[in-house]
Amino acid sequence: MAEVQTLKKVVVGARNGKRCFAIFDELFRGTNIEDALAISRTTIVGLTDFPDSIFFISTHLHQLQQALVRTRIDACFIDCSLDKGTPVFTYKIRPGWSDLKLGQIIFEQEGLNMLLAVSK
Repeated sequence: MAEVQTLKKVVVGARNGKRCFAIFDELFRGTNIEDALAISRTTIVGLTDFPDSIFFISTHLHQLQQALVRTRIDACFIDCSLDKGTPVFTYKIRPGWSDLKLGQIIFEQEGLNMLLAVSK
């Protein structure tokens, strides 16, 4: 609820002619994936109506890539590579979307796949 109210404040300000700068980290992460995708699309595309404002939105929802293809939105990610299986962050922003599945890599490195495997 709080993030929706914060988003509303920003949108109302922008609609009233204010130049806004806002950063949203993982919008709608507290809801199910279908809700998160639907309202994230609406939010992201709707925010393009305010060209005098700047918005940063972090997301893990790669399904949003397709929704952003024909927009004026720049997608970026923080560069990371693997060095002998260890994530190495350059902290440089690169255009596009990262396909590196760090969560799965770390999960495996910590042995959770084996620990959570069902015995047969």
